[in-house]
Amino acid sequence: MLDDALREIIGEELRRVLREELAARGELVRPVASADDFLSIKAAAQVAQVSPGTVRSWVREHHLREYRAGRVVRLRRGELVEFLASGIKPEREPTAREQAISILARRRR
Repeated sequence: MLDDALREIIGEELRRVLREELAARGELVRPVASADDFLSIKAAAQVAQVSPGTVRSWVREHHLREYRAGRVVRLRRGELVEFLASGIKPEREPTAREQAISILARRRR
């Protein structure tokens, strides 16, 4: 009985000291991100390593589902990761130069 109490006290003290040391070194363990987490457009862009405008276009093209709370738009981390892993290349809009070349080519016919 005394051994169990002593083990518990030592265990609690050891955990406290470890937490303090890790926090002092900046190595405190952070919670792992969940697939159910919601991300802002900016955070989703950082995860995907693209611009926020690209993420907005993926939402507009229905590659990603948006979740709204009033004007606030959020995306699910799991859906973003699944989309990125799928390798589906979203259609990009042609640049102004590409549009001009296409228009001129049609007129020459």
